[in-house]
Amino acid sequence: MCSAKRDVRFTPESDIKCDIAECPLYPESVELRTMLQCSSKGEIAMITAVVTFRLPPEISREKWQENIKQVSTRFQNVPGLIRKQFLYNEKGIGGGVYLWETREAAENCYFKSPWGENVRKASGGNEPEIAWFETGVVVDNESLQIKTAT
Repeated sequence: MCSAKRDVRFTPESDIKCDIAECPLYPESVELRTMLQCSSKGEIAMITAVVTFRLPPEISREKWQENIKQVSTRFQNVPGLIRKQFLYNEKGIGGGVYLWETREAAENCYFKSPWGENVRKASGGNEPEIAWFETGVVVDNESLQIKTAT
């Protein structure tokens, strides 16, 4: 982990420049572009949905891993879905963290598509629980971008 000191300054062009001293990964200044995310209605966009459900007792971590590899491609072209992470814990809880462009896009997937039935089937008939969060800013270190919803 880098323990370099960071000097972050915001410019009028909504750029963020980070001078990271003594960091072996980023020896020179790194420029991060801020992208504005708004819905077509002009409202705050980007919603994070944390979906959890109880897995059937016969689903081991290994079986879960096999299953998510098989179904992961289904999420590549879902309208409005920015990112999805699959979740698993040793207490038999599975789920996902979804980053959406808008809540409308998320609800279209969850309530107007086969998604809910697929989740119930994968979880042995258990209903998923969905926690909704407004997502004002996403720091993406992989693409060196900061996405802003407001």
